[in-house]
Amino acid sequence: MIKGILTDSVTQEKSTVELEYEIETTEHGKVFQLIGGVTGYESFYIKNGNLDRMKEHGWHACVGTPNSWSDLFIPAEEMQKVII
Repeated sequence: MIKGILTDSVTQEKSTVELEYEIETTEHGKVFQLIGGVTGYESFYIKNGNLDRMKEHGWHACVGTPNSWSDLFIPAEEMQKVII
């Protein structure tokens, strides 16, 4: 489990959410995917040091769309918990 900061797309109210994640190995490489994210599609291929950068700066899993999709940010200290 990792924690994210969810910003409501309508009210802009921030809340902390707990999220599960999985790492899947595919023919194209390893994929990090949130389970229960805002859109259900928050994921990325782990390559070229991107996970290391996210462990340093955090990950904006969903930048949000006003009145539609909420913003979801995973802080660096939470991304540091990801083990591959």
